[in-house]
Amino acid sequence: MVSFGAVIPFGGDRDRHMSDPVGAIATRIAHDFNSLLAPALGNVILLEGDTPPQLQQRVTGIREATEAARSFAHRLMALDPKRKLVLEPADLGHVVRDCLPAVRAAMRAEIAMEDLLATGVDSVRVNRKQIEHVLLELARNAQDAMPAGGKLSIALDTIESEGGTGLVPAGRWVRICVRDSGRGMERSLLEHAFEPFVTTKVPSCGTGLGLPTVYAIVCQHGGVIEVESQPGKGSTFSIFLPSNGAHAAEGAHAPTIPAAAVDAHVPALQATLLLVEDNAMVRRSIEHTLHNMGYQVLAVESGERCIEVVRDCSVRVDLLITDIVMPKMSGKELILRVHMLRPGLPVLSMSGYDRSTLASRKQSVAIEHFLQKPFDSRDLLLAVREALGAGPVSCDPCKTG
Repeated sequence: MVSFGAVIPFGGDRDRHMSDPVGAIATRIAHDFNSLLAPALGNVILLEGDTPPQLQQRVTGIREATEAARSFAHRLMALDPKRKLVLEPADLGHVVRDCLPAVRAAMRAEIAMEDLLATGVDSVRVNRKQIEHVLLELARNAQDAMPAGGKLSIALDTIESEGGTGLVPAGRWVRICVRDSGRGMERSLLEHAFEPFVTTKVPSCGTGLGLPTVYAIVCQHGGVIEVESQPGKGSTFSIFLPSNGAHAAEGAHAPTIPAAAVDAHVPALQATLLLVEDNAMVRRSIEHTLHNMGYQVLAVESGERCIEVVRDCSVRVDLLITDIVMPKMSGKELILRVHMLRPGLPVLSMSGYDRSTLASRKQSVAIEHFLQKPFDSRDLLLAVREALGAGPVSCDPCKTG
């Protein structure tokens, strides 16, 4: 069997597949692309509530295209070689099972799916959303390799590696295997499978970013990825994530938020929100969305203008919503200055970058609430409610000193 392994060493050199300059450029493009998509997604969601039935299908098509563009931007963001994910201990079995409905939904009906997920696997440190991205990318890659239908299987187990000459370093690992019955790959393609823009698809049907995205995410988890393939006999992608040293607790699950909790039509809390966004299109879109939710909104275009509002003792502010990457005064500096004037004021930060990329570029902000652009109204509503907590608590600078 023809095989090729991409070893991602701990703290080692990863430039074989993605150089720092290429990753940095991809990340910056993704940030600017996300910022451009933010008003598009925000406005199309506003349109959905006011569109007559005969035009609803067209508006839905615009939204689906915008969300597909957002997914593309997220792929670019994942290619950043300096990106550091926030990893948390989890039962990988639960994580993978939670992803399976999304994977099935992405597959054509003529592709059969099989899960072979062992129970009681070791705990691993993962970013749940990124693991879902990995499984979706591998499933889409498998689907493209099975144009006439076939079988996709996802297996999970725990292994002990003795190292030696193998690809997987010595130690205990949790392994995810994604296997398809597709056409397989020739060695000449296999050896470049994880390089950006390498694809066997016809022009306009693929970008060649799926497997590089998978490679980058596995690397960011400190893992190893191996692919085995033979023309006409399918491909198997094996991902090895380092064991966290203990079995995951039974029932360890990410909490599921009921749909009713993020219903955009539920009456909003009586709160006043201070919005800081330098992009006028994005600012208007967010402002209109928050107004439609029932919030009072003070929208300003810069950190300097925000400070003027915060200094005014007569202005009530229950939550600061601010972009992080802005000219003149960054969101990080703005939040520090605002908290000097109004200690304890809740903050919801936004960016076209994700948290990991902000941290790698020394623009991270030590706050709990964060929203990556572009987001829809449900994402925004949930984030605002979480940031406000049980209810609005107005910070009065004249009382707090």
